Amino acid sequence: MNHRFNEHDLDSAVQSIVSRKEDINARGMEYIFIAIPAKQTIYGSNIDEFTKNYINLLTDRLQNEGVKTINLVGIFRANKSSGIYNNYDTHWNSKGVGIAVSVISEYLIRTYSGITKRSKLCENCHFEP
Repeated sequence: MNHRFNEHDLDSAVQSIVSRKEDINARGMEYIFIAIPAKQTIYGSNIDEFTKNYINLLTDRLQNEGVKTINLVGIFRANKSSGIYNNYDTHWNSKGVGIAVSVISEYLIRTYSGITKRSKLCENCHFEP
């Protein structure tokens, strides 16, 4: 069963996420929204264009509102032929996890000066890149 998103869903999500970001910032912390695509977004063939592009629309709107975002859709679509989700459910397999960890790590390294590739971001993690 595929969920279909609409403009109201997008508006509600943006409002909720911006509010969460402001609350977290008010507590002296930084907020980064990580857009995690559903399996249907990557592999779905019977999906409308709005739903297919929902995460890209969402992250664009969030960035316009000053929310830092990491969008995994592009890299997941680029690697979909290698199988990044489990065959019989919607969870990532080790390949999907490895891709996500790499993208998130690279974002953190680029964004924060105290983090380097030698930093132990994920001690004892052994994921396929």
